[in-house]
Amino acid sequence: MPGFGVLVVIFLAGLALLGFGSSSESSTATFGTGFNLTSGPLGIKPVESDSFGSTYFVLGDVATEADNGTTMTLSRGEDGTVLLSRRPHVSGDAVRLDPVDDGQWTIHPVRTGTATITAAAASGTREFRLTVRVR
Repeated sequence: MPGFGVLVVIFLAGLALLGFGSSSESSTATFGTGFNLTSGPLGIKPVESDSFGSTYFVLGDVATEADNGTTMTLSRGEDGTVLLSRRPHVSGDAVRLDPVDDGQWTIHPVRTGTATITAAAASGTREFRLTVRVR
């Protein structure tokens, strides 16, 4: 049976293989899995929301208060995320909005078309409006 030191070396080598502890911020290691642990397509994206003081890790496209008035395009089967300090509402039947956590909702494309996600204006803010196009 290997000693504790050997197990530690094996563990650290495994982390290095997966890209953890890499000092290069631009490195992207998928190792044939098609899943990028750093960022980019199919990757986990850290999104910091100053209004909550938390860091969220989400998959797919992300819309925040800064994306007010923009359009997000999703394919069926490709979820998106919206991070807002107020409760959003959906008009149109192209997407479904499900709560994940306080201030985080998942956008699920349901059918081809367009939907609008809105949130009422809070004090000192404008009404939030995001158009979601599903193809």
